[in-house]
Amino acid sequence: MDKKVYFISDMHLGVPSEEDSRSRENAAVRFLDSIKDDCEQLFIMGDLFDFWYEYKRVVPKGFVRIQAKLAEFVDAGIPVMLFAGNHDIWTFSYLQKELGIQVFREPEMMTVKGKRFFLVHGDGRGKGDNGYKFLKWLFEGRLTQFLFRLIHPDIGLWIGLRWSMKHRVVKLERERKGDYYAVVDKTRLYRYAEAEAEKHPDVDFFVFGHQHKGMQYKTGQHAMTTIVGNWMWNRDYAVFDGNTVERKTFYN
Repeated sequence: MDKKVYFISDMHLGVPSEEDSRSRENAAVRFLDSIKDDCEQLFIMGDLFDFWYEYKRVVPKGFVRIQAKLAEFVDAGIPVMLFAGNHDIWTFSYLQKELGIQVFREPEMMTVKGKRFFLVHGDGRGKGDNGYKFLKWLFEGRLTQFLFRLIHPDIGLWIGLRWSMKHRVVKLERERKGDYYAVVDKTRLYRYAEAEAEKHPDVDFFVFGHQHKGMQYKTGQHAMTTIVGNWMWNRDYAVFDGNTVERKTFYN
């Protein structure tokens, strides 16, 4: 059997309700079961959780099914790589030590089945969006992380999830509209990929998460960019067979 490489992104487990999140998590487990036999590598392109913060001895309650399944992949010799997004930015060492997941915070260029891939979640990339970039810098700072750790986990995790959920509901309604990201070449990730293709002409495929609306388009002279999509209202994923990256939807 020819092995394939799979990409998933933006599950945002934890919102908008416990029931909805559990249903999404169960679907993700079924998806992972369906690909395990022919999966060579699994890339999670960020925002696996809608809010995640690791205290030294405490992690957020729940999500044990998806964590167990990802650990099962690693134990079976299938590399699992997470490109931390803006919602799982406070992932420190738990996923690496307990589950064996490789975590990346910056863009990575990797050779996958003989092709060059440029991989990153996508938040704050490219020119502009300076307000968000400042917040990202602030949240990545050790002082901010230290101060948040001083809050009792019950309170801190409640605050984080409530703040995240408030912004998620507003953004979710906006993204559901058909005209959102309608002009592809005006999107920030389109411009970012074009700029990076000039710097790295050997890249064959760019793969991003973050944007939620799945897309594919030509970049530079020969590269192809894939925005994987989301699991908030779709069950999007992408698969690489050694030649092409194809976007798909899981319906089971």
